[in-house]
Amino acid sequence: MREGPLHREPGQPRKQQDEATLAPEPPDGEDPGRGRRATSGAGVHLLHLGWKGEEGPRRQAGGPSLLSRSGPGRDSGPVRESPPNLVAITRPRDLLPPEAASGGVLRPPIPDSGPVADLADRLRRIGLLPVWYPLTRLVRHDGSEALRKEVKAGTSYDLLVLTSRRVPGLLGALLGLDRLPSLCREVWCVGPGTATAARRVGMEVHRVAERHIAEGLLAELGSARDLEGIRILLPRSLQARPLLARELEAAGARVGEFHVYRSEADEAVATALVGDVLRRQVGCVTLTAASGADSLARALGASRGAAWPVDVPVVVIGPEAGEAARSRGIPVACVASPHNLDGIVAGIQDLGLGRGGGG
Repeated sequence: MREGPLHREPGQPRKQQDEATLAPEPPDGEDPGRGRRATSGAGVHLLHLGWKGEEGPRRQAGGPSLLSRSGPGRDSGPVRESPPNLVAITRPRDLLPPEAASGGVLRPPIPDSGPVADLADRLRRIGLLPVWYPLTRLVRHDGSEALRKEVKAGTSYDLLVLTSRRVPGLLGALLGLDRLPSLCREVWCVGPGTATAARRVGMEVHRVAERHIAEGLLAELGSARDLEGIRILLPRSLQARPLLARELEAAGARVGEFHVYRSEADEAVATALVGDVLRRQVGCVTLTAASGADSLARALGASRGAAWPVDVPVVVIGPEAGEAARSRGIPVACVASPHNLDGIVAGIQDLGLGRGGGG
């Protein structure tokens, strides 16, 4: 009979969203290909792009007239005939210590590096103007200290599984960079962004999943080795989906799961973003996490029963975030494919937005 998990925090339920679809960390991606019209959805970013209407070619931004639109079930606020090329990025503020988990500037400056900066640069290159609306902030969770104590006590693992690009840097801060290369015999990553973050702190990455989601990791792990008795270290978000740890344990692995960070909603930012969407001051929204859909839905519900305007498209990074958005009354225009920043930008262009947008 195999042993149970090495560690799981008592009383902590497994939650819904795996970092692999955040983008996770966004986000890393899944299958190759272009963005596709939505039948399922994923995470969130907001974009104001030159929207291509049915009447003809996409108009250039600049001095659009304001039109009045009203009717049953619709917001009666002003509607731009040609929306500005503003892109609202909704990726979270990065990891903070718990004492710093307070609200901040609603639309902070775009950082010089990292996923937000990467997406902003790509949007600028196709003629769009990015604006950052961090719907959530990331905070260290209690599991980080539990992991530090276990490693200090000499617990060893065969395999480190990373599903978020935020985790390698956090591990370096917790354990010391000199400990990371010898932490586990092998390191597997959900996608290239996570692998880059791991190499940046001195880890040797042995494998990157071809499909950049938890299901892709599971399939490759199961085909590469017999998991019976393998000791797997799985540091992740408190809101991570239970799928990965549950299936690894079912295959016989001994999983040490540690919730090293959590996301907290910034309701003030969500309210500001929804207000800008309803006023058509934003032309497109990108989502990279299901938690972003939750925040937007709550803010939308507080806006006197307003519905999400169908002429402000939502582009999601993957199926988890897309399903969360649709189930909360937020229509999804496109699911990124692959499920990463390239897929988001391709999906936006497939909607006819930005330079190179298709019809």
